[in-house]
Amino acid sequence: MNPAPKVSVCMTTYNHERYLAKAIESVMLQETRFAVELIIGEDCSTDATGRIAAEFAQRYPDRIVLLAREKNMGMMENFCDVYDRCRGTYTAFLEGDDLWSDTTKLQQQVDALEQRPDWVLCFHPARYIDSEGRPLGMQHPAQSNPELTLSDMVMDNPISTCSILLRRSVIPRVPDNLKSLNLGDWPLCIVAAREGKIGFLSEPMAAYRVHGGGVWTSASRRHTELSVLNMLLQLALDYPDLAPLVRESLANRLECFFTDLEAAQSQVKALQNASWRLRLKNLALWPLRKANRMLFKRPVAIRSPRRR
Repeated sequence: MNPAPKVSVCMTTYNHERYLAKAIESVMLQETRFAVELIIGEDCSTDATGRIAAEFAQRYPDRIVLLAREKNMGMMENFCDVYDRCRGTYTAFLEGDDLWSDTTKLQQQVDALEQRPDWVLCFHPARYIDSEGRPLGMQHPAQSNPELTLSDMVMDNPISTCSILLRRSVIPRVPDNLKSLNLGDWPLCIVAAREGKIGFLSEPMAAYRVHGGGVWTSASRRHTELSVLNMLLQLALDYPDLAPLVRESLANRLECFFTDLEAAQSQVKALQNASWRLRLKNLALWPLRKANRMLFKRPVAIRSPRRR
């Protein structure tokens, strides 16, 4: 086994055949004064993702560790296993459909953490790109505050996964109590923030890809919000010092959740009313249409009257 690297990159991938090569290349192109390892958790994809990952692992045997799953583990289990195998002093994260857009990203972040021992991790903005790599805007606007606190992280998660560099000594392994929380790195960032501050670098150095497999519907957003509520409750039980912050966050989130739910219910009611009006209109025309079919071999089209 090679000596422990300075940075381990934790990459999970599933059915990312269109994007994985770009993601891996963006890691291999990093310009650093230290060793970097890339650990890929390939979660038994049904497309060519596994083959692409294997080709890169063969090309860079000293820098890439491929964990090729024999069966699908699921997002969180795959993530936790990859994280636990990281050996570096620092851990970075990159999903198989995102990429790093700055070749000095890791060097800048390591320099920042080594200059600020009170920072447990640091992050930066990320840009949205579409499936073809075209820019769609900024995912998170620039922070006015160069640091985030534990309170900030419990209230919301402004951090893109692809922007994180974490001091691994703060969380050597994923705690068992976090493994059932299907929210990736956010619980990790909250637990890390109990040990110190989170630093912000203002330069965008990564791209978050928006494509068909990642688009959220209103229903999925509400489902995710329920997962967040569950996560906060679990963290309050496991870490009693978080309870006051969790109570405040829960109050804010529940208010937003029910407001969103009421708006969705109003939309559903409006659609139902429109549907009933359409049915009644068609029902009024039904006798005419039936008579038309009975009297004529070539029925004349009967349309609903237009509104004036």
